[in-house]
Amino acid sequence: AVTNHPQSLTVAELAPAFFAVAATGYPEPSVQWFRDGKEIPGATNTTYEIASATLSDDQALFTVVARNVASNELHSATSREARLTVIPDREPPVLLAAESLGLNQVGVQFSESLSAASAIDPTHYLLTGPSGSVAVQRATLEGNLLQVVLDVSPLTEGQTYTLEVRDIADRSAAANTVVSGSRT
Repeated sequence: AVTNHPQSLTVAELAPAFFAVAATGYPEPSVQWFRDGKEIPGATNTTYEIASATLSDDQALFTVVARNVASNELHSATSREARLTVIPDREPPVLLAAESLGLNQVGVQFSESLSAASAIDPTHYLLTGPSGSVAVQRATLEGNLLQVVLDVSPLTEGQTYTLEVRDIADRSAAANTVVSGSRT
């Protein structure tokens, strides 16, 4: 018998979605998760997680079938449906900070995970200082997808620089872009 049914969830786009079920019986039943009536391969634990819910996951219905064999007879119980609602990300990423990581690198922090294609384009960054523009030679997106390291022409110690960013998009389906001309 299914004793705790999976619960419907509402999550933000790209956030994790976590479902759980409990079933009892003797012998202990095995479980299988289904999405929109189709078996999810390998989803045989009492928990099921979507690490990063996308808009294609919106309104998906999840159920679990618990099965066991007792006295040579197959028994099964199906959970109630749990609906996943995914709220679209409509907010652009925000440039939070930029700081020198030495005289040849600048670390840049954003408010949300970025699209790699837009984040690694060095032409999306304009670094200026007392002597004018500083060449941005390469942009590397860090593994957390929130930080970018810029390899730049040598900076002068003790000087103040301004970083302007443009055309940098988040990972959402809408590919929201940072407000053009954002600077720090």
